[in-house]
Amino acid sequence: MTTIDPRSLSLRQLKAVLLVGETGSVTGASSAFARSQSAITKAVSHIERKLEVSLFDRTASGMLPTSHGRVLLRRLKNVAREFELARAEYLNMIAEADRDLNLPFFRMEISNQRLDALIALHECRDAKRAADRLGVTAQSIYRSLHELQEQLGVRLFERSTIGILEATPFSKTLLTHVKLAFAEIRHAIAELDSIDGVPRGRVTVGTLPPTKTILPMTINRVLSNCPQIQLSVRDGDFQGLEAGLRAGDLDMVIGTRSASSDYPDVLVLPMIDSPFYVFAREGHPLANVAAVTPAQLSECKWIIPPTHTPQSRWLARFLADNGGGLSADLIETSTFEVMAAVVGNSDRLGLAPLLELERSEPGTALVLLQVPELMDQEDESIPSTLHVILRAHTTLSPAAKVFYRSLLRVAREVETRATPGRSLARPHQARISSIRRR
Repeated sequence: MTTIDPRSLSLRQLKAVLLVGETGSVTGASSAFARSQSAITKAVSHIERKLEVSLFDRTASGMLPTSHGRVLLRRLKNVAREFELARAEYLNMIAEADRDLNLPFFRMEISNQRLDALIALHECRDAKRAADRLGVTAQSIYRSLHELQEQLGVRLFERSTIGILEATPFSKTLLTHVKLAFAEIRHAIAELDSIDGVPRGRVTVGTLPPTKTILPMTINRVLSNCPQIQLSVRDGDFQGLEAGLRAGDLDMVIGTRSASSDYPDVLVLPMIDSPFYVFAREGHPLANVAAVTPAQLSECKWIIPPTHTPQSRWLARFLADNGGGLSADLIETSTFEVMAAVVGNSDRLGLAPLLELERSEPGTALVLLQVPELMDQEDESIPSTLHVILRAHTTLSPAAKVFYRSLLRVAREVETRATPGRSLARPHQARISSIRRR
């Protein structure tokens, strides 16, 4: 089956397919949808042609889903669920007992063009740029927005003082459900394309430091075993990547969990321990100190991960709680190679996980400082565990399942291997090789 854009499949026609599956007949779907039987038949046939599969066996007793049909119907139930959840959010917002809730938007009877305009406006925040992206006129974008707002009776965007369009809170909620619905359609297409047992489709992964050891290994293994899979990797901060995951733009996020991640629609699964350490160049004044104190750390200059990361927040809090703090002369970087190079050629201290430190160049003259508070990272307040973060109520696509399983296998291999005794921390090699791993 040729890969197709999920937005090219009409929601109205997909609803007709869903109703045929639920009622078992064109007649039943016609009655439930208030459309003629010929319209239902044409809708089903059109979707079958687009997908290049047969969705139903036409029998004397009714329309029986084929194996392809069962795959699509399972996903379409999730699509319908997203629009029902949007309806519930709408009801909570308007709080008007006499308001009509049986609107075309929530019944999946809205044109894809209007939904495309909504998504483009959110992402571009300007009607002209949204129009250019979709290949339509700005007037068309404004018309779609006006019709949506008229139907819902609420404003979806406000113009800011600098002229850009700002989405209202309800508009953001609406967008999330729309994008999740399209994600389910995309997964359905990937499942249909993989029904012969060969996983296909695209996997989009969000990454946070430190994943540069296990992620390349996983990518190489997946593409070696399943060359039909396409992979996209996006870096970013936790809030941005988690928002992308919750909206269906990402299949999973890999990284250290943020303490503020408590959304019920997000599943956070521990994957591998990656203790982090303070390190310095060989010959640094603190290199041979048996127990480095917070006061000594506060007197030093640093290069650390971005301050929004859990590790950097922990370090700042740890120093502040002990009467010190981070120097104002602070460098932030999300790239370990930059951090290691700066630390190796200055008196700055760095903060990095063992997974990153282990892959330092063999000749790297770096040492781990002996900070007692970091010797035993069983303390739950220390963000030393890498997690894989998924949407809680979504079944992964076949390609994403392959990636996820490979990721866990690589994580287990990395976690159980012997730590190499490199020149990384020659004064404390015993400590490195005896790191306890859960």
